[in-house]
Amino acid sequence: MAHGPDRDKWISGQTSDLDPRTTPARPDIAYEALKGKIEATRFTRGKVMTISTPLADLRYGPRNSEGLLTQGLLGEQFRVLEGHAGWAFGQLLSDGYVGYLEEKHLTSHYPEANYRVAVPLTHIYPVPDLKTPIRMALPFGAKLCANPDDAREGFAEVKGLGWVYAKHLVALGTRIEDFVKTAMGFLNSPYLWGGRSGSGLDCSALVQLAIMAAGIPCPRDTDQQQKVIGHSISNVPEVAMARTGDLVFFPGHVGFLVAENKILHANAFHMRVTIDDVNEVAERVKKDHPTGILDIRRLKIKT
Repeated sequence: MAHGPDRDKWISGQTSDLDPRTTPARPDIAYEALKGKIEATRFTRGKVMTISTPLADLRYGPRNSEGLLTQGLLGEQFRVLEGHAGWAFGQLLSDGYVGYLEEKHLTSHYPEANYRVAVPLTHIYPVPDLKTPIRMALPFGAKLCANPDDAREGFAEVKGLGWVYAKHLVALGTRIEDFVKTAMGFLNSPYLWGGRSGSGLDCSALVQLAIMAAGIPCPRDTDQQQKVIGHSISNVPEVAMARTGDLVFFPGHVGFLVAENKILHANAFHMRVTIDDVNEVAERVKKDHPTGILDIRRLKIKT
């Protein structure tokens, strides 16, 4: 079984335009759409399944001791290329990230989702009563089958799970266009490398969650985001030219500008989501990199 650095080296040596993070392949198995682009022992269509738990950790290899790459959210789909010893190798379809997750997080019989969670964290109750013990916590962006139009005591029934506070949901196709306001909801959430929820997230996950909620596709990592999100507002970035909502990119880091010279970002310096002076952040980055701010990019919501 090939995985980890060997897999990355193999993929990067196949063609120059393949990113190992989003290429569903190993030397022994690959997604069928890659036939003719790479060499592999076997190609397969795989099986698309749905994440059935609040969060599913996607790891570099089929062991819980492996590092966390990212997390799949309840209701997101995952293409399984191979299952072995309780682990599935495949691709998270929401952003294309490839890795291993435990098969216990997946189902083939998830109810068709029609709503998603629109707050950083909400709870599932066994009955529509806030005083009862909760069953689980659901992250922002979790997709579920609910019926808010038939709410009881303010709670909507979620098929197969229980009851959730109805005002914490939005219809699946709803665009929450104020992505800065969305990101601000995660203020003081703990920092977690690879995390993708209010229980713990990293800088690029904060950006991804807020932007995807606005209806804009967004890759997972900062370098990927810098290439495709919005447009650069200057060849030589100057914070003075920026405005609220612009993305400020540093080497390996990103955040939202939320006020003059202030950036909202999930960071390991404070180990939480904070608002800091952007120039102070740049100076901290310069201790390990020759460049502080790499780019400032502006998004435009299409109406």
